[in-house]
Amino acid sequence: MNRSIVSKYLYIFSFVLVIFVDFLSRTMFIEGFPFLRDVSKGLIIAASAMLLVKLLIDKHSKIELYTILILIPILSVIIFTTKTYYTLLPIFLLVISVRNINLEKILKIWLFEIIILMLFVSVSYYMGIIGETIHVTGREGDKIRYGLGYGYASFSANYFFHFTLFYSFIRREKLKVLEIIALFVTNYYLYLKTDTKSAFACSVLLLFLVLLIKYLKLSKQNNFLNKYTMLFGFIISLGTLFLYRFGTEVGELLNTLVTGRLRLADKAWDEFGITIFGQKILWVTENQWMSEIEYDYVDSSFLNILFNYGIILILLIIVGYYLLGRKKLSNNIFYTLMIVILGIHCIYDPQLLEISHNPSILFLGYLITGSDIIYNLKR
Repeated sequence: MNRSIVSKYLYIFSFVLVIFVDFLSRTMFIEGFPFLRDVSKGLIIAASAMLLVKLLIDKHSKIELYTILILIPILSVIIFTTKTYYTLLPIFLLVISVRNINLEKILKIWLFEIIILMLFVSVSYYMGIIGETIHVTGREGDKIRYGLGYGYASFSANYFFHFTLFYSFIRREKLKVLEIIALFVTNYYLYLKTDTKSAFACSVLLLFLVLLIKYLKLSKQNNFLNKYTMLFGFIISLGTLFLYRFGTEVGELLNTLVTGRLRLADKAWDEFGITIFGQKILWVTENQWMSEIEYDYVDSSFLNILFNYGIILILLIIVGYYLLGRKKLSNNIFYTLMIVILGIHCIYDPQLLEISHNPSILFLGYLITGSDIIYNLKR
């Protein structure tokens, strides 16, 4: 077996392990079987070791090597400062070791793994192998939000929204009406069970636009949106936060519409502030809600990354997606659709840097390798 094949298998095995651990951490398996926490750490260590081996055996251009050598100390400081050895480190390694990896195959592996894991959690939940989260919550009218085997009520809906997003991105114009109906029905079922409005709204908007593109036979990408969507998402997140901080009526209204997210971001601003390389933050999540500890979590991806990981990382992500928008891989209307829907969702939801939700973060690795065409978008 030659070096190139070994390199690809190391990446695929590592990717599968990282997705599995990240997904598992959001389910009730962790609560029901505590030993899985140690197993998960072992799997992340194994995945990281394989990625380091891949980096060493790959042949790199000088520019690529210099870029990696510049990024390693910067991101190492962020990882050390935030103590995210088991979360951010494997994502960083997956991004910088993407050389010679077929992105389309990786996305297909992600789709297959996520749907299998979701089915496994669903079967385990309905068979009673794992239980309901201990904090089943209610919203307007005391509507119950079920966890469905996940640690928080919104997780299942958000996973399937991202599945819908990247399934549409891969299938593109080949997506059939029956597939669209099946995706809509599943998203609607999860909405009824979990009352996760943002994921359902983004899924409906996505599927409507897919139908529009399909039947109007649109094919031209929007280069402006390809480049600036993530920047706009960051500006909107920060701008609406300032509207709330300054006590404007618009800010108060927006805070109500987004179920208190701006109030929590405002609290985080005062409590943690903004740093260059990030800081270790112990967010108070749903598992501790309704206890003596007050819920404290920033849902906006852009603001969460800004508070938790600092100015450097959020700038690297925004600039990275801007540069991707200038490459040939974005020369397709389905890339525009994917990046716009993802950007909208990330304004008030936290999945941008969560690899088991958003595999497009790996696209950034191709800026390091200098690749311009990742796979054939024009079929």
